[in-house]
Amino acid sequence: MNAHGYLAAQLRRRRIDFRTDENCIVEVADPAVLQNIAEGFDAALVERIARRWLAMTPDPLTPQERAAGYPTRLSIYQAEFCDNVVFYKTQVLNRIYEPLLKDHLHLGRLDTVKVLFDRRITRRTPGRFATRVLRQGVVSCLKVFYKKSFLKQYHKGGRVLRTEVCINDPADFGVRKSLVHLEYLNRIANHAVTRFLKAQAVVRSAALDRSTFERIVMPSEQGGKRVPGIRFGAPRSMRMLEALGCAGLSLRAFSNADLRRTLTERLGVPAEQATVARIGYELRKLRGKRLVRKAMGQNLYTLTDLGYRVAIYFTKLHQRVLTPLLDSADRSLRSDPMPPTHSADRALQRLNAELDALVEQSGLKHAA
Repeated sequence: MNAHGYLAAQLRRRRIDFRTDENCIVEVADPAVLQNIAEGFDAALVERIARRWLAMTPDPLTPQERAAGYPTRLSIYQAEFCDNVVFYKTQVLNRIYEPLLKDHLHLGRLDTVKVLFDRRITRRTPGRFATRVLRQGVVSCLKVFYKKSFLKQYHKGGRVLRTEVCINDPADFGVRKSLVHLEYLNRIANHAVTRFLKAQAVVRSAALDRSTFERIVMPSEQGGKRVPGIRFGAPRSMRMLEALGCAGLSLRAFSNADLRRTLTERLGVPAEQATVARIGYELRKLRGKRLVRKAMGQNLYTLTDLGYRVAIYFTKLHQRVLTPLLDSADRSLRSDPMPPTHSADRALQRLNAELDALVEQSGLKHAA
């Protein structure tokens, strides 16, 4: 049963104008009516429609079995829940979506999947946990797997960005296949989609203005106390921000021990550089910069929206801009420099040429 088809049929019955793109409603004359119809699509409605269909098919039970009290119950073979964002221009959708693919490849890791789907996962939990990017022509699809189920995000008709949770086995979430569990599975799917989209929204707005950047990297005062700056480019600071933004700690509450474990096991920081005291000092500094907050009455921390933006922005700037440019500068000092192969190298050459032209045009002398 396809809920999109049901919504379209109800709109036709009410003679409300609408337009679809494949099976997605992209325009409607009365959005409030559409919302009311969608909210009424629940397990009870599904059962009524299914019973009406079953009445038109041969009964698998004999009259004697019916008389003996054997009922037929409906179960969930597969359930899909989705969120659709409609764009007016395909170019805008592509410009937004393609960078997001690169930024969310880490979501298939165990420590992130268990937060995304709100499940307890250990190394002995059976199933598949991974992230895959599938491409068909120019269309990409991002999939995050959890056991037999998965979350995926993809283009729909070049205008719709659809985020969808596909539950292939309700047992993945601790319930049986009975239709009565449809609302519970809906809540789980909505929870996963909401967290996923929030993380993407923060990543898209990760750019920092000059004053915010300076407040983070320079010493400041918070509550009458001096807070040291977070040194951009310093190995310790960059590993700390990478752990917070890109290693699974951004979507859940974490402790001092969780952060130490991520730094040592995932990012290769020596244990002597990730002691309890040193990580505690770094956490106090992050709290002073309002990048993390402490959970009330617990020794747990959560990343603020600003903290997630700073972690993503600093990590991108360091790994995708600063490091390639510094490596390029090292190669240019060789007696037989190799032709540039990295896109950042070629961009740097173009930038140097444009700056030389600007200096020449301005009548300024080149620095010795």
